[in-house]
Amino acid sequence: MQEVKSSPDDCYRLGCNLLEKIGQKVIIYGPLYQAGIEGRFFVDGDMNKGGLDFYIEYLNGSFLRIGFGDSDYNKDAKMGEKLAALSTFYQIMSEDFGSPSFFYTTKDDDKHFINMHWSFYNKEESIKDLLNDDNIDSYIVFDKVDPKPNITKRMKLPSGLVKLVDENIEDYLKYGSNGEVSMFEDTHGYVKKIGKKSK
Repeated sequence: MQEVKSSPDDCYRLGCNLLEKIGQKVIIYGPLYQAGIEGRFFVDGDMNKGGLDFYIEYLNGSFLRIGFGDSDYNKDAKMGEKLAALSTFYQIMSEDFGSPSFFYTTKDDDKHFINMHWSFYNKEESIKDLLNDDNIDSYIVFDKVDPKPNITKRMKLPSGLVKLVDENIEDYLKYGSNGEVSMFEDTHGYVKKIGKKSK
């Protein structure tokens, strides 16, 4: 995807907001004032466990990107745990930034990050960059208007991820306190575009 630099000022403000809301679950590496935040996140708040590596990149008015992957202390972390972590951050981010643009994974990623991206302008161009990026492995492009807001509300993630959550529902509920996530209806039509790139 097209490289756009993250802002230390914007990351600092966003990082302060996160620490205020979920500071008991987060370890941040280095100072908050840097072009991108990295750290470890403990979904259930137990810092004696391995946790997940996470990152945040943010430029006000341009984009926001977050991701969760395996940590050195939690190798081969469950997808459900990563989705539960993503849900925690999504609930905070969506209050200020609304719905994300797309979800993706990358090839040759030893830590198996799952990533969510918000485009604040020219979303179509950012999606085009996504589809043309040879480093992208799999992706889900979300609709501009959520076609299933009730699913999003219950699942605490965009409804476009319902199939992925459903496939990992046991671990999603085990690692997250996400309320009721019951059997989902047929998922066809929830996602604008979903794909797996050929290797």
